Amino acid sequence: MVTTSMYGGEINLASVAGMVAGGLVGSAIPKFNPIKGSGFGTGVKNSLLELSYSAGKGALTGATSGAVQKVLGNEDKNIILNSAIGGAIGGFSNTLFNVGMMGPAMSFDDSYIPHGNDRPIHRSGGLADWLNGTGISLGRNAYGSNQYDSKYRAEVGIEESFHYLQQKQLGFARFYGRIISEAFKFGFDGAYRTPGTLENDARKVVNSFSENRPFPF
Repeated sequence: MVTTSMYGGEINLASVAGMVAGGLVGSAIPKFNPIKGSGFGTGVKNSLLELSYSAGKGALTGATSGAVQKVLGNEDKNIILNSAIGGAIGGFSNTLFNVGMMGPAMSFDDSYIPHGNDRPIHRSGGLADWLNGTGISLGRNAYGSNQYDSKYRAEVGIEESFHYLQQKQLGFARFYGRIISEAFKFGFDGAYRTPGTLENDARKVVNSFSENRPFPF
């Protein structure tokens, strides 16, 4: 849909079918996971790998979308190429934004959280570090600042990883709508202390992790 709009195409049955087909192909492609290691060099490698992966995945899903539109009667002879280029640009740009805002992907052991195969991408650095950020879960991104000692950094990573689990359970919109409404209702600190809130559940998980107790939920 975005690719179609980028090249001035109209939104119709063929473009919607193409979007659905591209989405199905994209969901079937394994998710990106960073290489293990630490330090600046590993961060650069992970950034380049993730950018390349995202551009390639975007190109493949875009080409699929274009091909379906072509079959359904789109007369643009360049629809497949244009869709592939648009998909590649979209995937590359999205990852570039994530790296710039939250830093490169990094290896982080969050096996304590029962994610299965769909685990978050942990990040550190970027503009968030310059703004003295602590931690945030944004989509599949779990940001935690490296400006703290290793114990606190691990706890932040576990908390944001659990928020991603909550997000998968509730859905993107419902998770963020609820966590924002709870912050307004109870206050930022109060949301952590009030039983039943998303932040309070996350705090229980972090405490259990720090005390080497079983996962509490």
